[in-house]
Amino acid sequence: MIETFTKPKRLYQEIGLKLYEELSDSRFSVGDRLPPEREIAESLGVSRAVVREALIMLELMELVEVRKGSGIYLIKQPTENLPEKEFESSVDKDDVGAF
Repeated sequence: MIETFTKPKRLYQEIGLKLYEELSDSRFSVGDRLPPEREIAESLGVSRAVVREALIMLELMELVEVRKGSGIYLIKQPTENLPEKEFESSVDKDDVGAF
């Protein structure tokens, strides 16, 4: 499981990993539109800002594409196990925020 090699330091990283795992379960196909930020935030009990940062993390991993005014789309099916190198580059460095 993902948590075995590095624990997320920030809430958005934790949410990003939850979303990654959800995408890995093949619930969505490439090209599918994901639920709106608001629905994701409500289902996970976090703010939309946290969800936005988590989606930016997934966007930097080239898994989703955020289309302004249209939604969030899956552009690449994640592998079942997140490669350690990719995960650590997203989580295990000094966090400077999503920007």
